[in-house]
Amino acid sequence: MTTDASESVDAQEEGDVLRRVQRTGVASLTVTLPKWWVELVGVHHGTTLRFHDLGGGRIELSVETAESRPGHPRERALTVDARNAAPHLIPRLIVGAYVTGQDQVIVTGHLARLQRNEINRAVAKLLGTSIVEDGKDRLVIQTFVDPTRYTVPRLLERLVHLLLDQVEVCRRGVLGVGPPDRTQIAVLEDEIDKIYRLMVRQLMLACGHYEVAKEVGVVHHHLHMGYRMIAKLFEDLGDHLFALGENLYPSEGGRWNVPEDVTKEIADRLERFATLLRRTATSFENASAEEANLVLNDVHSDVPDLRALARNLPARVPSQPDSLAVERVLEFLLDITQMLHVVNEVTINRAVDLEEFPRPDARFSINTLEPLPPIEPLPVRRLVRSRNRL
Repeated sequence: MTTDASESVDAQEEGDVLRRVQRTGVASLTVTLPKWWVELVGVHHGTTLRFHDLGGGRIELSVETAESRPGHPRERALTVDARNAAPHLIPRLIVGAYVTGQDQVIVTGHLARLQRNEINRAVAKLLGTSIVEDGKDRLVIQTFVDPTRYTVPRLLERLVHLLLDQVEVCRRGVLGVGPPDRTQIAVLEDEIDKIYRLMVRQLMLACGHYEVAKEVGVVHHHLHMGYRMIAKLFEDLGDHLFALGENLYPSEGGRWNVPEDVTKEIADRLERFATLLRRTATSFENASAEEANLVLNDVHSDVPDLRALARNLPARVPSQPDSLAVERVLEFLLDITQMLHVVNEVTINRAVDLEEFPRPDARFSINTLEPLPPIEPLPVRRLVRSRNRL
C-alpha cells in the first residue's frame, strides 16, 4: 500500500473514497491512501500502519504508535471544575469517567462537605479506584485496574453468580430461614453494581484498543453491543431483586407474616427463576439458539402463571400490609422473569450471526466458577489530560 497524495478516485459515494487495487510486481498489490486521511493522521514515509480484521471482509486501518502497542494503552485524565456544579453531577461524572476508561479524575475548586461525601460514596463503588490526593481546592481520583486482567465473559459469569446469590437470599427470606435484615441483600447489590461498571469499562476500552479487546475476549466489535446490553440488564435484575428482598422485611429486624402455602409458592417460583437464569447464561455464552429457544418457551409459559398468582395469592394473606408486600414481590418476580426474554433474544442473534467470533473451548459452567483475581495496583504512569474539560 502506498501513500499517494493525489486525490484521483475511481468513484465516490456518500463520502466513501473508492480506490482500485493496482499490481506493482509479480505478486505485489498496492492501493493508494486518500490525501485528506494522510494529512489528518500524519502518515509519512516509514509510518507503520496496523490492519485489524473486523470480519465480514472489513479491515480497520490505524496508525501504530507507542501508545497503541500491546500493554501501552494511553492513560487519560478528566478535569472537573466543581465551582457552581449542579447537585449530584460530580459523582455521576466520576462514574462516567470510570466506565468510559478514564484513569484519573481531577476535581478542582472548593468542595462542600456534602459534595465530598457524595464523591467518597461514588469512589467506594468503583473497583480498583481510590482518592490519591485530597486538598482544600483539589481532589485526585486514580483507577489502578489492569484492563487486560479481567475478561468480559468472566465478569459476566461473576454477575450471574451474584444474582443467583441474591435469589437464594430472597428465597430463604420468603421461607423465614434467612437473616432477619436487609444487610446481605444490600451487600450483594453493591457488588453487582461494581462488577457491572468494571465490565462496561472493559468493553469501552476494548472498543478503542485492539490489544485490550483480545485480552478481554471481545475481539469483534459487533459483540460489544450484546455484552453491553446484557450487562445493563443484569444490573437491573440486581436492582429488582434488591427491591424484592426489601419487601420481605417490612420493618427493621422484622419479617412478614404470610401463610405457609403462600410462602412455599413464592419460594418455588424464585427457585424456578434461578433455574431459568442459569440456563439463560449458559445458552448466551455458548451461543446456543436451541437452548435459548427452550428458555424463551418456558418464560412465555411462566408469565401467565405469575400474573395469575399476582392476582390471587395476596387475597390469601390476612394482614393488609403483608398482602401488599406479597403483591409487590410477585410483581418484581414477574418483571425479572420477563427480562430474561431480552438475553435469550440476543443469544439467538449471536447464534445466527454470519460473522465469525471465538467460541469458548469448554462449555460455560455456572457451577465451577473460581473467585476473581484481586485488584492489584499498577504503577502510575504519566497522565495525559483529556481534551474534554468541564
